[in-house]
Amino acid sequence: MSIKDGIFGIIGKTVKEVIVNDECPSSPDFHLFLLFDDGGAYEFYGNGILNSSGSDHGGLNYAKIFNDCRMRRYYINEQGERVTEDIK
Repeated sequence: MSIKDGIFGIIGKTVKEVIVNDECPSSPDFHLFLLFDDGGAYEFYGNGILNSSGSDHGGLNYAKIFNDCRMRRYYINEQGERVTEDIK
């Protein structure tokens, strides 16, 4: 699906966390995962491609299949603090 076709599905959702895969030697060399509190997620990758996963994405587990990338996770913890962590 193109970004133009799927972008309205994001409106009104609450982002729970963001996962970024970058510095990937393989193609696509960049992924941005938006994970929502309703269990849904969107994946942006390469040159503006959007992949909607509906409500059962698996988020972090799916992001880990791109194991040749640097992977970072961004979220707000229970204390309200911004957290960035490298994961593998």
